[in-house]
Amino acid sequence: MPTPVGHSLAGIAVALAGEHGGRLRDFRGFLARPTTVVCVALATLPDVDLLFPGFHGTATHSVTATIVVAIVAAAMATWATSGTSGTTDAFHRIAWSAVVMYAAAHGSHILLDWLNCDLSERPGIQVWWPFTDRRFTSGWCVFPGEERRHIFTVAAMARNLTVLAWELGILGPIVAALWWLRQGRQNREVKPGCGYPRAPASSDLSELHVCQPVPRSVDLHYSKTLGAMNRMRKRFGRKHLR
Repeated sequence: MPTPVGHSLAGIAVALAGEHGGRLRDFRGFLARPTTVVCVALATLPDVDLLFPGFHGTATHSVTATIVVAIVAAAMATWATSGTSGTTDAFHRIAWSAVVMYAAAHGSHILLDWLNCDLSERPGIQVWWPFTDRRFTSGWCVFPGEERRHIFTVAAMARNLTVLAWELGILGPIVAALWWLRQGRQNREVKPGCGYPRAPASSDLSELHVCQPVPRSVDLHYSKTLGAMNRMRKRFGRKHLR
């Protein structure tokens, strides 16, 4: 099965693709956002069955569990909004995109395990639990399986480091690409009434500002223009610039 690092990267990728609230300037800040933390937690949650010998790859790795996650997310969203809008209105105001995102975060674990080269005695996962006990696997070794037996031996540690490097090589560029696309989308977005200079409150042209960051080329143009006008004002006096 993939390592917790691989599943965490998948959760981060889901959060980047599905969460659109607020502007982000650094990746560390994005990782600390509650939405990202929840997505990572849900992406790694199915492996909690490792605490129960013989149950790995069963209930928590099923589509049924993903549906339960979606229902719980929708119920919590309804409860959070029912206090101000009433239960009926709250149901219609649910951020369904967030519900889908959380379900996708859990589902990413199932997808990665399905694409995994399982080295266990019972390979595969019970995707359709509880309707069938059959275990499913894709047969594609996209993610090599980690070694969970004798993990402190040299051979096991070497294999697990190889698996980790493989996951970083596949999922790392996906996360980087989604982050780059998100930053590009943010730079193109301009809120109504923003993105353009507002008149200064006084005659000091240095107070000219914008209510939202503008593209660098435009910002540089305004900076040069304001600098030149302020130099002219100081040199010739305000009356000549009225």
